[in-house]
Amino acid sequence: MHPTVLDFWLIGVYTELDIKGNLFSGRKLMLQGIRNNPLNPQFYVEYFRFEVSFYDKVCERISILNGDKEKKLDFIDEED
Repeated sequence: MHPTVLDFWLIGVYTELDIKGNLFSGRKLMLQGIRNNPLNPQFYVEYFRFEVSFYDKVCERISILNGDKEKKLDFIDEED
């Protein structure tokens, strides 16, 4: 209903990224927002922030997949 409101786009983008864990869907949604609002510079600023966050998440995934000891996720509590 409000295709020019940046906050609504960001809610969708970060829902995909953080809650659903779908990096590429969030990126696609952010690019769609830019295509719909090419003259709004704030969309480009937020896209850059998103790309930095996207890069961090991809690097984190790569280090986990490579077996990096520092970034290893523990799914079982060691206290129990």
